[in-house]
Amino acid sequence: MNGFFENDDKERNFFLWSAERLAQFIRSKTGYSRAISCRKWATELLKIEATEHEIEAVLSWYIDNARTRKLPQVASARTFVSHYKTIKTAMETTADPTEMARKISFRLGDLHWGKFNRKDELKTIQLSLDRYRAWRDELATFCESSDNWMRGLGLYVHSLAPPADLFVEQWMVYSHRIFTTIARAFRGDLTNLAFSASNPRFTEMCEMWAMEYMGPGDHWLQLKRLMYESRQTVGG
Repeated sequence: MNGFFENDDKERNFFLWSAERLAQFIRSKTGYSRAISCRKWATELLKIEATEHEIEAVLSWYIDNARTRKLPQVASARTFVSHYKTIKTAMETTADPTEMARKISFRLGDLHWGKFNRKDELKTIQLSLDRYRAWRDELATFCESSDNWMRGLGLYVHSLAPPADLFVEQWMVYSHRIFTTIARAFRGDLTNLAFSASNPRFTEMCEMWAMEYMGPGDHWLQLKRLMYESRQTVGG
């Protein structure tokens, strides 16, 4: 393959396009000269459980920052996949807080976070906003592109999910209750309490909405599986 794919090629096969981007960056950064099978690298990138939008954002951020920040060394698609969560966290936690994050912090008032300060709180709020919006966007994309029986459930859950600012404000209040309970035993960064779509409390909330719509069953788990299966596969 020579050069980047054109835009229409990107739309037809996102993972091949991303593999080519990663390969060109590694060649330019390390002088790697051996042949690279971008098709095999694309198969590795398919293992990332994330939306194409998120993968593109993380890959672009890594390419822009790998030379100037202390980040994991990536020499192949496999190592990029293995370090993906670390790179994504680095991207999220270095983002400047938005005006919405500052407003949420103001509304929360003087919550006490032990050794952590307002800067740590703002970082946690911003990370929660980014993750919650990504989750809502992924669900909306699935609903727009799907015509199977789970589409109705997806639309129902999306309609019940609160706006980002209200949800994250409530999430921070919930996180503060957890923090005050375990403050002495708490280890790590305050961002460990940021919103995550895999959080058991949030999963319970989604399962409750799914039960309201479809009755008892593992409907939310099935919808999540379909969302991942809807990602593009590597073409011929």
